[in-house]
Amino acid sequence: MELRQLEQVVALAEELSFRRAAERLHIAQSGLSQQLRRLERELGVPLFSRSTHHVALTPAGELFLVEARAALDAVTRARTAARSALVPSDHLRVGIGDPTVDALPTVMQAVLATRPTLTWSSVLGGLGTMRELLLTGEVDVAQAMLDGPPGPGLAARLVRREPVGLVVLADHRLASPGTVEPSALCDETVVLGPSDGFPEYNEFVLGMLAERGLTPSTLETQTVEQAVAAVAAGQGILFVPELPVLGPETVWRPLDWSAAIPTSLVWRRHDDGELLRLVLGTAERVARAEGWLNLR
Repeated sequence: MELRQLEQVVALAEELSFRRAAERLHIAQSGLSQQLRRLERELGVPLFSRSTHHVALTPAGELFLVEARAALDAVTRARTAARSALVPSDHLRVGIGDPTVDALPTVMQAVLATRPTLTWSSVLGGLGTMRELLLTGEVDVAQAMLDGPPGPGLAARLVRREPVGLVVLADHRLASPGTVEPSALCDETVVLGPSDGFPEYNEFVLGMLAERGLTPSTLETQTVEQAVAAVAAGQGILFVPELPVLGPETVWRPLDWSAAIPTSLVWRRHDDGELLRLVLGTAERVARAEGWLNLR
């Protein structure tokens, strides 16, 4: 029995969908199914009952899930304990899983106002990267584009919903004042982020457009700055919150429908460290003061 098999059981138990669990684990659906069958053969009991449209835990699966979560939590604590010996006690390692929203950097500035001796470092990456870095103890808390369960061994708290609008060239036909309707987007190329590093943003944008009957041509970029530069070069349009990196050659316009990027703070489930408690408490205070969960 391997740790990844435990992670797969937990993911499937939480998602109750082979497709969603496979996407969350970044593996093929067929691979997940094969691994589960192999584990069930090893145990001699079925953990899930499944049909074409239904997945559910068996009684044996429910018992196994409790122990699987406990085992994964124990491994996470062991990794964290080992790595903590290499990190100064007043240093926080922060993950930024969504570069279009400044929630965690803003929170950290508020933390520093009350704890000036604290130092912190950051690393960029998508939700999958943040999960891995948290579970291996390389990151203490992360900002992620997430509104739901963060995965085995982790906990999350929604702190912000940021309204999404459209960035276009200042002389673009959609740059005139007012909101932008879906029907106006039919012939536009949509600028996206990196599919391998930040897939949740791309899924959010394409899903939002698909709900409105749109399947646009796309242009993939690697950074927010590259995405804005692509818009400035007339290569496409970009769906983001209002950004400070926008130059005079581009404008941000609101949409005529409600769309918001969810931002959560994610951490190891059983981490009860003093610095983490400080960050989470500060985040709650800042979110309330700034109205981050009150959509404008």
